[in-house]
Amino acid sequence: MLLTNNQSCTSEKTNVLKASIVENSPTLVLLPKLELLVNNNEPTLEDILKICSHDEELLSKLTRRSGFEGSSVDFAKEILFKKGLGFLKSLAIRTMNQEIFSLPLGLDNMSTALIKRRSVILARFLKHFTSDLDREADDLYLIGLLYNFHYVCFEHLVKMGELTTDDFDDVRSECLTLSCELFINIGFDSYVIGVLEESEKKIFETKNPFV
Repeated sequence: MLLTNNQSCTSEKTNVLKASIVENSPTLVLLPKLELLVNNNEPTLEDILKICSHDEELLSKLTRRSGFEGSSVDFAKEILFKKGLGFLKSLAIRTMNQEIFSLPLGLDNMSTALIKRRSVILARFLKHFTSDLDREADDLYLIGLLYNFHYVCFEHLVKMGELTTDDFDDVRSECLTLSCELFINIGFDSYVIGVLEESEKKIFETKNPFV
């Protein structure tokens, strides 16, 4: 299908945004790959090694956070035979907390510490609705964590000259669209993206998950 000029521009912005954000957050790209592996009924040691060993710095972060000492092979064995892939996914999400909220400009009196704190509080709150929504706790935590991520995207886009304003309210909807396009591009779960897409709507315009 041919893209319109507007769609083409949006796609270019998404690519620029991805290059900027992924550079500081390799775990953001790792998570969808882990999700596929978790859904694999018979993952192998080679599958885990392929995911864990592609980035030595990232592997080091994961092993340090888990308190594990040893080689990538030993770590993969620990995950496959003892801890389980769910543990690795949770570990990756907690590691991502430390990466994705770095704000390059600090506009609107927003700081890295403040947006991270707000996001983690919301993520922890949403986990309490696991049984109500019949979703995995990690999925709901991830939604809360990424709920304000379009503001992070906003600052990256302003820094790179991709936006003509530094007033977030002027481009809030565009930044939300771009952040969701980024998550689609990376491969995040459609449920997570769907909730984020509706986050700027009025409550009665959304698909109420409790009905």
